[in-house]
Amino acid sequence: MNKHSMDKNRYAFRGYSLIEMSVALMILGFVVTVLTNLYPKVTESSAKQQSKIQTERLEQAILGFVFAKGRLPCPASDMNGVENCSLVKGEFPYQSLGMAYPIRNQAGVALRYAVFDKALTGASDMELTTLKDRYEAYIATDDNSVNLRPVAQNSVLNVGSPNGLDLCHAIQNGSSASNDTNVLHTGSGAQFEHIAYLIHDLGLSDADGLNNIEDGSNTLVATDLEFNSARNGAEASNDDYVYVKSFNQLWTDLGCAGVISSVGHAHPNTASASAIMNQALADYKVQAELAADVASADIAAAAAAVASGVGATAAAAATIPIATSESINTAGAAAPTAALSIAAVAAAAAGVVTAGITTALAATNKTGADALVVDVSAMLTEINTLNASIYSNVVQADAKGVYQQ
Repeated sequence: MNKHSMDKNRYAFRGYSLIEMSVALMILGFVVTVLTNLYPKVTESSAKQQSKIQTERLEQAILGFVFAKGRLPCPASDMNGVENCSLVKGEFPYQSLGMAYPIRNQAGVALRYAVFDKALTGASDMELTTLKDRYEAYIATDDNSVNLRPVAQNSVLNVGSPNGLDLCHAIQNGSSASNDTNVLHTGSGAQFEHIAYLIHDLGLSDADGLNNIEDGSNTLVATDLEFNSARNGAEASNDDYVYVKSFNQLWTDLGCAGVISSVGHAHPNTASASAIMNQALADYKVQAELAADVASADIAAAAAAVASGVGATAAAAATIPIATSESINTAGAAAPTAALSIAAVAAAAAGVVTAGITTALAATNKTGADALVVDVSAMLTEINTLNASIYSNVVQADAKGVYQQ
């Protein structure tokens, strides 16, 4: 090969290498650009997935606390993780939930927590972090402890012994609460929604550029109880994740519907029916006793009628000789008087017979009435025992609450 050919090949080779290198650099630049744009999305997706896993773990811890305490935990005031029930928004109370350390996101920021808490009086209360009497069963209150007619009314069956039933009742109240910006909620206007509690992951960065890691409506201010709706998800200007637990979700998780249906309604309804039957039998016994008294009066009246009939017969019989004498002395002119005396004797005798029959009937009625009183008394004793047992079972079921069924 001559020198000219060698130089030509050498330059051709060098030119090919430069083109190849340029293409490689272009591809590399494209890959770097794609990765640069993709990295935040991958990181965000990874952070969201990790936050979801953490949140599910924390939700289980909260449910465990509810099962044990019959209420929702309060937020912690600092990173020691011990609940402080003077707060409704703060740090996640990991230590009070039996966890050894705070749960943090990929940026190393600990998750936060807020809870719905609206204190009202009596059955209207919806303070989810406080265990207190608020569930009132509608029940006829005759428990055989007093001789009073049953009165159907709302009653706390176990005063001073609140449990999960009371929490379920507060959850039910909260689900229908009117809009109140002073308690926990998400969104505003048409998007306003009260929620039972939420877990707040502050995300990885200051996405909205306001020089703090929390974005959007989400703040660290303890008195600010508005959060971005969880439906909105993360946005370019908001990488916070807000995981909410609605009242309906918590109601379902705790199994409130089934237990309140049976313990709160079916059991009291059975007790009410028993109390009403108990009172009905007591009233029937009084009627049976009155019937027995009437039968006794009938016997006395019939006996008096017999005595009266016997006396009338004797009086009528005494007039027969007188009428006969008058008839003789008047040469038969007074004969009709004797006939009337005889008729009076016959009538009086018939009255005695009728009164005797009435006495027998009254005696039969008295026997039947007395037997009825005995039967009703026995049934009343049984229904009293049954009524007391049913009422006791209702009270015990209420005392067990939601989680011991």
